[in-house]
Amino acid sequence: MWMLLVLFLQASPHASADDVERGGKAYRIHCARCHGLAGEGGRGPNLAHGDFYRGETDADLFRSVEDGIAGTEMPAAFIAPAQIWQIIAFVRALNQASEPASVPGDASRGEILFRENGACLQCHRVGREGGFAGPDLSTVASRRSAGHLRAAVLQPDEDVRQAYWTATVTTGGETTTGFIRSNDRHHLLLLDLDGRLRSFRKDELTSVEIDRQSTMQSYDGFFDPGEVEDLVAYLVTLRKERSR
Repeated sequence: MWMLLVLFLQASPHASADDVERGGKAYRIHCARCHGLAGEGGRGPNLAHGDFYRGETDADLFRSVEDGIAGTEMPAAFIAPAQIWQIIAFVRALNQASEPASVPGDASRGEILFRENGACLQCHRVGREGGFAGPDLSTVASRRSAGHLRAAVLQPDEDVRQAYWTATVTTGGETTTGFIRSNDRHHLLLLDLDGRLRSFRKDELTSVEIDRQSTMQSYDGFFDPGEVEDLVAYLVTLRKERSR
């Protein structure tokens, strides 16, 4: 009953300075590997900016941590409710201290590199523009730190999410390559490189090859170090607008 009341009121019952300290220790154990030591983002979204896609209240955050988020890499947390509240208190403290990080580079030049020299819109979307072969970058800086974005530009094979593994399948003499969107006992659903969904019956496939490397080229050497910083400076501007 107490937990239901807390969730109804939308506020954490553990928000003291001691809770923040304890939450920081729990965060470093359970969360920092994906979200960064200071919540700056990495493999998981940025938690320091204070804007959350699945609800802004403490109760929303509690549900996301306790239950996990279906369809993402966020698992359910098998820890005590009080400890979850303390982690939320720590994240809220990060929000109060956080300001968008300044980065070297010229964002306006970076946008030109992104759109022209790098041809990034062939695969990525920003707003209503671009392709579907790579992640949507419209609000990428709300989920990823500048360091993570720089690494993705220079070493794209270092962190390839399963959603961007490709499969090459052969059936009836036809070969198709695409991103795996569904894979069960009987069917394989691919988003091919032209953006079309293709469904295959597994008993009709003569071969299936999975490639866990990124389809994105490395821009190390393609752009000089200053241009890389310009590109990162532009990517850092692609963020969800902060709540007021």
